[in-house]
Amino acid sequence: MQAMVSAGDCTTAFDCWTEALKRLETAEGLVNDALNKTRIAEDNWEAAKSTFALNASVTSRLASVATQVAATNSAVATNNQAIATNDKAIQANAQSESSLAGKVKTNSDNIAKWAQEMQTYGLYGGKYMIQSDRTDCNHETGCITKNPHTNACSCPSGFSSQKGKCVILLVESMQEIVCVKK
Repeated sequence: MQAMVSAGDCTTAFDCWTEALKRLETAEGLVNDALNKTRIAEDNWEAAKSTFALNASVTSRLASVATQVAATNSAVATNNQAIATNDKAIQANAQSESSLAGKVKTNSDNIAKWAQEMQTYGLYGGKYMIQSDRTDCNHETGCITKNPHTNACSCPSGFSSQKGKCVILLVESMQEIVCVKK
């Protein structure tokens, strides 16, 4: 270390004291500058540590986001496959629907045809009730209820009578006769 003030630099004690004071002030300024630079370096070090920690956190979060993006892309690919499969099923269903529409049309035409036949007695020629004087429904004695298609106790042409319910009363019976297509 350098001596504060050498004898050659000053002529009187006051000059030595003044020169030493100047040098002390200069040294104090240098120390203050060094302290300021140290504080700035410490602040820069703390900022660098924070930046490093932030960088590590961001890198970790980016890796997490990349994993989520990969999972989402996989889910989207799976959904796209499901959509393609559903699209094929929809096309198959559309073809089936078209086929069913044809069957429905045919059945509707048949129903319309049968309805037309039914208007002229169709498969059911009506029914009527006869009375019997005995309790076995085998001895017809008269007509109780007429067939609305013939306005008589008979079947329309093309139909035959078929015995239905037999209701037995005290001394007589009633027989339902149903007219069916021959």
